[in-house]
Amino acid sequence: MALTGGPEAEAMPVAGACLLSGVYDLEPVQRSYVNDAVGMDVGTAHRNSPCHRLPLSTAQVIVARGAAETDEYARQHREFAESLRSGGQRVVDLVAAGRNHFDLPFDLGRDDTPLGCAVLEQMSLDRVRRR
Repeated sequence: MALTGGPEAEAMPVAGACLLSGVYDLEPVQRSYVNDAVGMDVGTAHRNSPCHRLPLSTAQVIVARGAAETDEYARQHREFAESLRSGGQRVVDLVAAGRNHFDLPFDLGRDDTPLGCAVLEQMSLDRVRRR
């Protein structure tokens, strides 16, 4: 919903987004063994990669990943957050110690974790904007 360039982005504005351990560029997937099951060609990988559909149609984006991720997750996280910032978007950039993409969601909504605090803050800012 937060991707630009489609009618869905205009139909329903998104107040904020929280992206967890994302794959923002599908071209490396297209060149890996995973593509045997997925079957993407170069055009499909490009067209469906969020990194090629910026800026996002939201004011603030939380971009989070676990510290225990692969180098590719770390690279994509870093490059995507920087692309968002370069496009003028407000980015909360988080790397959660001791987490990976399987257990990072456990921090959502917890006010004793940096990710949980960021999400709760983003939600409270949205409530204030709507008044």
